[in-house]
Amino acid sequence: MPNKRDGNMPRSVVRKFDTGFRQLIESLSEAAVVLDGIHIAICNEQFVRLMQRSKSELDGLPITALSMPVQVDGTDAKEKLSRVLSALERGRFGTIEWLLTLPNGEPREVEVSFSGFDYYDRQLIFANIRDVTDRKRMELERQSLLDELANKEQMTRLATMAGGIVIWEADIQSDTVTWSEGASQLFGISVNEIPTSFKALRELVYEEDPALADTVIENINAGLTFEFESRFQRSDGELNWLRTQGQVECDNNNHPMMVRAAVSDISEYKNAQEEISRLAYYDPLTTLANRRLLLDRLHQYSAAAKRNKTSGVVFYLDLDRFKLLNDSLGHASGDILLVEVARRLMEVFRTDDTVARIGGDEFVVVVPVIAGGMHMVVHKARVIADKLRATLAADYIINGLNYHLSSSIGLAVFPEDGDTAEQIIKNADVALFEAKKNGRNAVAFYSAEQQQDADRRVIIEQDLRQAIKYKQFELYYQPKINGEGLCVGVEALIRWQHPKRGLVFPIDFIGIAEEAGLIVDIGRWVVEAACLQLKAWKNQICQIEGFRISVNISPVQFRRKDFVSNIQDVLKRSAVSPDNLMLEITEDMLIEDVDEAVERINQLKKLGVKISIDDFGTGYSSLYYLKHLPLDEIKIDRVYVQNIINDKDDAAIVKTIMDIARHFALDPVAEGVENNKQAVFLQKIGCKVFQGFFYSKPMTAAGFSAKYF
Repeated sequence: MPNKRDGNMPRSVVRKFDTGFRQLIESLSEAAVVLDGIHIAICNEQFVRLMQRSKSELDGLPITALSMPVQVDGTDAKEKLSRVLSALERGRFGTIEWLLTLPNGEPREVEVSFSGFDYYDRQLIFANIRDVTDRKRMELERQSLLDELANKEQMTRLATMAGGIVIWEADIQSDTVTWSEGASQLFGISVNEIPTSFKALRELVYEEDPALADTVIENINAGLTFEFESRFQRSDGELNWLRTQGQVECDNNNHPMMVRAAVSDISEYKNAQEEISRLAYYDPLTTLANRRLLLDRLHQYSAAAKRNKTSGVVFYLDLDRFKLLNDSLGHASGDILLVEVARRLMEVFRTDDTVARIGGDEFVVVVPVIAGGMHMVVHKARVIADKLRATLAADYIINGLNYHLSSSIGLAVFPEDGDTAEQIIKNADVALFEAKKNGRNAVAFYSAEQQQDADRRVIIEQDLRQAIKYKQFELYYQPKINGEGLCVGVEALIRWQHPKRGLVFPIDFIGIAEEAGLIVDIGRWVVEAACLQLKAWKNQICQIEGFRISVNISPVQFRRKDFVSNIQDVLKRSAVSPDNLMLEITEDMLIEDVDEAVERINQLKKLGVKISIDDFGTGYSSLYYLKHLPLDEIKIDRVYVQNIINDKDDAAIVKTIMDIARHFALDPVAEGVENNKQAVFLQKIGCKVFQGFFYSKPMTAAGFSAKYF
């Protein structure tokens, strides 16, 4: 990139520019300069007129010699220029504000767009310069006028205390209200429509603000002075803002007797407040939040995430090659494009999210809360980012012409990726740089580990769709063994025969299938395949009386309205007796809607299906469910079984579960039995059915048949 040299620049560089290049620079409508390092290699007449110097004075002059030593943001000009050159070396480009100085010492404020380019054997910088001094002055004057407006409103408010406002007086005992002159004009209603009773005063409060009226009445009943701002809808539909200040006169027993209040119209003040807020916190072009509002909200979101132990995500967006498109279309058309991008962003995100434009073609979106553990947060964030890229990639019609635009997105998860709002934004920007480095039109997480996990889950989701399509799933079977060592049932466990990765266990794909909505199809296949296998065993070799097959049911699958009818349909098509099918559900899936869960289980029981509570003891309100649900079996979770020999607490828990099972006449099954000591202990306390590696690992249907039938 450009050489940062001190001293005068060799004139040989200037002589190398050919006539066509000089004519191109000269034809530009705005001031333009080509820099070799920090020195002026060539400039056009627009720049000459702006600087009020001759070309001979400007040729070869360091740009810092034309700059105010201290810039608008308070930084040293040489230091700020050094940062710009460093950014160009990294391939970044953009627009900055700069202070130039005229020969008479007068400062001129300009916007400078920098970009690097190669010219024959040299690396140079092109700077497009726009004089914004007058615009900045007008903005300052506007802000000054707004401040003056706010000050005048305050003075007006103080003045209205002495007169010029509407007064009302209410007699609580007689429930009558009297008004001073001007009330009908203030409210825009006729004299006959003005409330004449204390209770009717509620009519003057906007219908969407009932809580405000209740608060004022509470203050009056307590004998307290009050001041509030309320909205009032005039007969023409216009909403006015009113400020009411009042005091209460009480009797000797402190009971309110009279209320006197003054009302003034503060609509202009409120409108001015909104305008000031808009200028201070919103981008004037797109009306999105600006950097100040973004940082303020992100600070609050981050604090809330730490406090509530939740996670949120920052999406840092940059429009790929926007500058090229902007330069070809012109700034006015570029602005139209930015407004359309902002509109699309607002359509994608919720009102609770913050969408901001922080400069040029850079946008930041903050989603304050994404539910779930870190894996789920990262997965959902990736889904949102991909949807966002697709939305922004749709074609744009600008001045009748069709343009295509892509975007790069950097993601940072908070509070994990930063302690402050500034740090979170910075890390999201780092992720954005990685996305651009990876070829643009890409998504990157700040954490490499999160990025890898997100990519892995996307690949698994894609492969799962193929697995469903090409029937790559298989059921394995783990026996349930009684105290005599006989097999009395079996649990069907899904496995995925991946064409490249081989056998994939449920822990590696079920969670992703649930998030992606694929678990319904997979779960339906499991139930049907298990029933068909059971039917085949019953018809051919299984002579075990009361032999049942157990199937795990996903919460997503269980909550579907057609779940019961699907089970009924599978039973009918497979011709399996409902009494031989055991559906295993967990306590957690009953929490969301207890009444609906009870109704659904009752419907299953009417079909004749058996119901088991899996992982018993790890959920919530277990006794409540046991009392109210028609259950058949409870499975003691392996987390308690594995330590019953060495942990007195776990042993006590298992004994308690056994007592509960006996009380509710349920069949207990111990999961995760891995050695003889555990089996003996469980038999001694009354457990009669066991499952675990001590008896058998899950096996194929053929292997199970050979061993147990």
